[in-house]
Amino acid sequence: MSEDLKTKKIILFDGICTLCNNFIVFIAKNDKKDIFRFLPLQNKNINQFINTKNINIKDLKSIVLIEDKNPKYKSNAAIEILINLNKIFLLCTVFYIIPRIIRDMIYNLIAKNRYKIFGRVENCSILKSKMNSEILKKKIISDS
Repeated sequence: MSEDLKTKKIILFDGICTLCNNFIVFIAKNDKKDIFRFLPLQNKNINQFINTKNINIKDLKSIVLIEDKNPKYKSNAAIEILINLNKIFLLCTVFYIIPRIIRDMIYNLIAKNRYKIFGRVENCSILKSKMNSEILKKKIISDS
């Protein structure tokens, strides 16, 4: 297992979702402390990785943040990711005032319609873009 899998916070995301890809590029551009690593759900080694963590398989249609052995799903994952980026995003803690059931209901509505609204790509687009590849160099967990 690579050292990154042991020491970094891992974000599992839908690699064919345009919205998800754009969110990952945003995170990578703003991850000045080099906190995160990314793993598309379409990665050929995803099941092997999931088996080593305490991840609920049914929630793999959502973004998942893995830190230590405490995965966070859906809105909790998105909020925690933003909070970790920089001090400006600490303001996102205000979203915790909204009950998780309501936040996740909104998250699920967007997630259910994400392909219709934002589109999809054949492959993880952040891996194909030269600019994004430079930004994400060493941040994407390889398929090997």
